[in-house]
Amino acid sequence: MCARAAIADTALLDQLESIRAADNVPAVGIAIVEEGVTQIASAWGETGNVNHPRADADTFFRVGSITKTFAALALLDLVGNGSVSLDTPLDDIVSDVVLNPYRDAHPVRIVHLLEMTAGLADLSRAGFDHSDDEPIALRNAIELERPSLVAHWPPGTIHSYTNAAAGLTSLVIERVSSESFDDFLADHVLEPMGMPQASTLRTATVASQLALGYDRSGHDALPYWHMLFRAFGGLNATVADMAHFLEHLIARVRKAPRMLRAETPLAATVGLTFGYGLGLYASVRHGHVFYGHGGDADGYRSRYGLLPTYRRGYFVIINADRPDTLERMRTAIEAHLVSDLAPPQPPNVARLTAADLERLTGEYYPAATRFRVADWRAGTLPTAHVTRSGQGLTFRAGRRTATLIPVTAALFRRATDPVATVAFVADGGDLHLQGELGAWVRIP
Repeated sequence: MCARAAIADTALLDQLESIRAADNVPAVGIAIVEEGVTQIASAWGETGNVNHPRADADTFFRVGSITKTFAALALLDLVGNGSVSLDTPLDDIVSDVVLNPYRDAHPVRIVHLLEMTAGLADLSRAGFDHSDDEPIALRNAIELERPSLVAHWPPGTIHSYTNAAAGLTSLVIERVSSESFDDFLADHVLEPMGMPQASTLRTATVASQLALGYDRSGHDALPYWHMLFRAFGGLNATVADMAHFLEHLIARVRKAPRMLRAETPLAATVGLTFGYGLGLYASVRHGHVFYGHGGDADGYRSRYGLLPTYRRGYFVIINADRPDTLERMRTAIEAHLVSDLAPPQPPNVARLTAADLERLTGEYYPAATRFRVADWRAGTLPTAHVTRSGQGLTFRAGRRTATLIPVTAALFRRATDPVATVAFVADGGDLHLQGELGAWVRIP
């Protein structure tokens, strides 16, 4: 264990245990990597599994949407060996799966699936609720969800989080590799990463060591969710497994940082690459940019985050549906990881004229929607307002307010952001606001 962390790690574990006990969470697992090497890989508490009652580093948990990063790594393996490229149109691999009225000018490309800019809303209610006792075959899952696979806005322009994209990612992997997604992931990602027992399936090994997932009370166990597309959240892994994952991903993105950049939304055309990259998010925490993903798997809440420059990262998971508990743990862990680091200096403030700022003000409507597509099309979703405020702008949407400081004429940041996190982009006569505050288009 590195000298800086030795004493602080003990205090952190005590803090996490206090949070766990106070919120009646049965079990918690944590992995910490510093200097590129695992310092902590530990789990404790009650699993509810009679075959494996006490949580430890070899207890399996369901990591939820963190699976999307693994699915991205699987597809990038095929990109790396030349089997497919990020710019390959989806229709070249499997045609007529997505109904895309923008196909001629804006085909869905592989990169759009990974950056979630394919124009898709999220799964249908039937898709979310699906949970057969046996895992559904991917071809059958696609057919069940096909009516919802529609590009509602031009692909390659707007980020909108959707579990459907991960399902299509797994379909591409199966068509290109001629292997099932589960097998390809195991053979080309999990095994080489040192996670041979991790699986998107409920194997005998997983079942014998799986911590049960509980509702918010921490008392009532929830059934195992055989989700429609396992690529969006089906991975079962141990804390020891996730420590290997952190070490691998830190090393990878330091050598090849493309995964960290959002390059397909309109915001990228004016220089903003902060956002959802190839299967993971950027977020500002404690004045630093962390890269990672969260997970929700019906009874489990999880999060991982990386500071690649410093070769640091973490993974944390609880087996109860308590997002508030996870957020408190996440905040404590991230504060621990940056405790000896000075926040990066933010970019200088750009001096814009009153007219420059005024051109960006007005009422904005959501440019995309994860749910409520009918309401979105009807124009009845809540709007946002952008007004001038001194030398910058103020953004208001519902109870959310943010002061925006200009970095360039198009890029802005909040006061505590060390980088630009918001962009204003003119496109086809429309003015878009994209980035950390969501995706909006100004109402004429």
